[in-house]
Amino acid sequence: MSGGSTTNQPDFAPHVVADLRRSECCLVENLLEALLRRCAVPSPPDPEAAPSRSPTTPRMPPTGGSPEGPPSPNNQGNTSESPTPLLQRCLEAVLPKCEELAPLLNKLKISGKETNRYTPLVEFLNSALFLLKDAEPSGICPASDLDVIFAVNYPRRIHWRPGLDCSPDIVLLSCSGARRCYDMSNDEWAKVSEACLAGGLMGAVGGLEWPDVLVPAEVEWNNDPILAQVPIKYETQLTNNVPQLPTNGIHSDPSEVTSRATTHDSASETTSGSIQSSKYIPSTDPSTRPNSSDDAVNPRVPSIDATALPPAKRTYVQLESNDSGSATKKQRNHERNPNQLTLRDGVVKHTGCNAAEMLHCSAGRRHALSLVIIDDNIWVWWCDRQGAIQTTGIDFFQDLPYLLVLLLAFQRFTLADWGFDVALDPSIPPRHYDPIDPTINGPNNDSNGKGMASDTPSRGKNPPARNLSHTSKQPASRVSVTAEFEVNPNLKICYNSPVLNPLHAPFCLKGRSTTSFDVTDASEAVAPEGSHSKLVAKLYWPHHNRSKEEDIIQDARDVASDLDNHLPRVAGAGHRRELSLSVAGASPHRIRASDTDNRPSRGRVLDCVGGMHEV
Repeated sequence: MSGGSTTNQPDFAPHVVADLRRSECCLVENLLEALLRRCAVPSPPDPEAAPSRSPTTPRMPPTGGSPEGPPSPNNQGNTSESPTPLLQRCLEAVLPKCEELAPLLNKLKISGKETNRYTPLVEFLNSALFLLKDAEPSGICPASDLDVIFAVNYPRRIHWRPGLDCSPDIVLLSCSGARRCYDMSNDEWAKVSEACLAGGLMGAVGGLEWPDVLVPAEVEWNNDPILAQVPIKYETQLTNNVPQLPTNGIHSDPSEVTSRATTHDSASETTSGSIQSSKYIPSTDPSTRPNSSDDAVNPRVPSIDATALPPAKRTYVQLESNDSGSATKKQRNHERNPNQLTLRDGVVKHTGCNAAEMLHCSAGRRHALSLVIIDDNIWVWWCDRQGAIQTTGIDFFQDLPYLLVLLLAFQRFTLADWGFDVALDPSIPPRHYDPIDPTINGPNNDSNGKGMASDTPSRGKNPPARNLSHTSKQPASRVSVTAEFEVNPNLKICYNSPVLNPLHAPFCLKGRSTTSFDVTDASEAVAPEGSHSKLVAKLYWPHHNRSKEEDIIQDARDVASDLDNHLPRVAGAGHRRELSLSVAGASPHRIRASDTDNRPSRGRVLDCVGGMHEV
């Protein structure tokens, strides 16, 4: 397991970088298919069919020579295969919208460099979301009540934990969250979208926190103007092969990058100017790349030579010394001496740090999505406790329908689709829906009265309140509620949500990611207030076939009775909530299979254990 309990960027970044270097890759069509399956209208159950082991776990379709086998070695890059029926239906549904967006693409093309691009880019993305609201692909749910909207965030930081503030360039928010951040009350979506074109999110409530963010995006530029052309007519076939961003050459120590840069003068000369376009960079032989053993790359997926990329936009050190965020300073960072930094690792590191913050900000969060946008190309990152998956890119000038399908899926996502577990963190719904009356007590933690939330999304109207009671007067953006969570039928725990002061919480992209925090035993209904037993809850992501922790503790007690006072006393445990993305694997537990990597990978599940303070 990578990662450790840290509180500052210098210690934290190496763990994220190590996890990113082991990230995997899949074709963007396959991720789109998996995301669309989350938005699909559930089919009526067949009474004669055998029950599925994991009906809510979408899988990326097999793409190799056999239904479940590894990809064919003869398949390189994007193939001429037709999209799957579900993806094809969605592509056909969004195709008529492309013509209306062409003028905004032309505006983006000549908008200028760096910060000058943020406003036209957000204007284009929000216009696309507006046009997609009435799209009705067959078998896809309507837009969710989150009513998502993009906003320019730079140069403001997104706050959450002490010691590190990140600043993604643009963010995707729920409309209710954007209203709160801009102090716009019940204004219509169109009016809120106009406010989102201004940078900074300087609302009356003091800006954004990570639980407010659905997707962060890092924006870079290579060419001014953008070299891509808007085609006369769009098709549903993916036309351009955009390789994934390199991860094997990123570094956590800027001095290491500088040292590496001085030994590659020829590479520096290549990167000092603008590259023609990312999609035209040839793939390199993996055997010639450094640390190729750490690169879990699909042989079907082309890659970019790390030394063929322009320098990074900015580092965290630069952010600390440049809070003004002026376009002049940012442009100077981009055009600095190429001998100082030849690898564009900054955008990948920022993406990884953003994803780690998102996974950390909400108890039990299953996954997070991030975007990287460079000129006319966009890459999607899926991050969960098994690591990061990067897609190949979309040239959204040439292949606009594929970007629209991605936005279509985002627009239909529920909180569960965004990875939130509202049973474990009931402070999430008040952030993303219209204000909930705190005096209204809804049902228990989920529709079944259990604590562990189902991954099945509840679509349509806003979810009811879940035993919410405000514990203290907080700013509107710092929602604080009291959570009651049923670990199992014999144990219910109570704690403040969100968990702002955990006893232990590592910052990383993958691994067990154990989080421990103080709770009380709410099962003691007859106990006077304030006299409930104090416990410690442990949330963690073990491999699905690992022995249960309470069984391991009991076995240790049975072997050596004198260990009794050295082991925690387990009050109760709840188990086995799988991660929510599978990639063409025979087992629903596997989220890494033939489409991302040839090596087998064991899936992780969410476990919750409650134990006594005394050991």
